[in-house]
Amino acid sequence: MNANQFRLAVGGRELKSTRFTVSRHGEAFLFEGRGFGHGVGLCQWGAFGLAEAGRDWRQILLHYYPDAQLQEIF
Repeated sequence: MNANQFRLAVGGRELKSTRFTVSRHGEAFLFEGRGFGHGVGLCQWGAFGLAEAGRDWRQILLHYYPDAQLQEIF
């Protein structure tokens, strides 16, 4: 199970992003997170950083979605 699948299993309204840490407190677990993720697996800041480093849109998409097949449809 990846982080987003876990987030959705817990509840997207309760765990709004995959940017979280978990710590155990006795028999309870504390989830602390940041952000309001879109839940699609592409980090906006990460994509921005890749673009700043000279990667084009194709390289950025394939970085986040390595199994994707890009094609023109028009």
